[in-house]
Amino acid sequence: MKRMRDELEKQNKNILISTLLSVGEAMITIDVKGAITFVNDPALEVLKLSFEKVIGASITDIVTIHVVGDDAPLDILSPQMIERSGLPKGSYLIDASGQHVFLSAKFSELLAEDGKCLGYVIVFRDITNLLKAENRVEREKNSLEGMFELMTSGLAIVSSKMIIKKINKTFGRI
Repeated sequence: MKRMRDELEKQNKNILISTLLSVGEAMITIDVKGAITFVNDPALEVLKLSFEKVIGASITDIVTIHVVGDDAPLDILSPQMIERSGLPKGSYLIDASGQHVFLSAKFSELLAEDGKCLGYVIVFRDITNLLKAENRVEREKNSLEGMFELMTSGLAIVSSKMIIKKINKTFGRI
C-alpha cells in the first residue's frame, strides 16, 4: 500500500511540475522567507537570468521592483504587497541587461492542508510592449485632435443622431 501511495505521489508531482513548466506566464514560487523554490522559462526570459542564478536565491536579491515616479524599490514581501495581491500601476524591474521591464503581477499564497502559509506564487507578465502601444495610440489621438483644432475649415463632429459632439475653433468663429 505504501509503495502504491508513493507511486501516486510521484506521478502527481510529475504532473504538477509539467503543468507549471507549461504555463505561458512568468511564474516564480518562493517560500515564506523569500527563497525562490521554482521558476519557469518565461520568468527566466523576463529576468534575463539563468535557472542556476535564480533557484534558491532570495527574491529580493533577484527581483527589485520600482514604480514610476518613486525612487525607493517596493518591498514585494511586505504584508501590504501580499495583501493587495498584485503590483501597483507603473511597476517595473530592471533586468540583467539594464532594460526597464514593465510588469503586471498577481501574488497568491501557497497553503498547506492545515491552512499554514508555505510561501507564495508570483505570476507576472512583461507589459512593456503593451504600454508602448498605448502611448503610441495616445500620441496619435493627441496629434489628430491637434490637427482638428488647427484646420482652417470649420469642422464639427456629430453623432449618428446629428447631435454636435465637438467643434473646432474655426467652426466656433463662424
